[in-house]
Amino acid sequence: QFKDKFKSWEGTIRKKNNIKYLIDLQEINKRILLDNGITLENITVIDLSTYKDKEILHSYRRDGKEFGLMGLISSL
Repeated sequence: QFKDKFKSWEGTIRKKNNIKYLIDLQEINKRILLDNGITLENITVIDLSTYKDKEILHSYRRDGKEFGLMGLISSL
């Protein structure tokens, strides 16, 4: 049902196991920006992961109840 509704997101969702799926949020956000007129030269995708980059980013998935907080300010 989800895949039928969001056909433009094809290739961004993959099955992890029988009950979980993984969604490539970086790619989805990039596609949303492109669909709304932002050119590729004005989009920067960084290779950071809240799960993998423990030294600089917090992650509830990774740290559970011992997670930290982050903030983001963005503008277009």
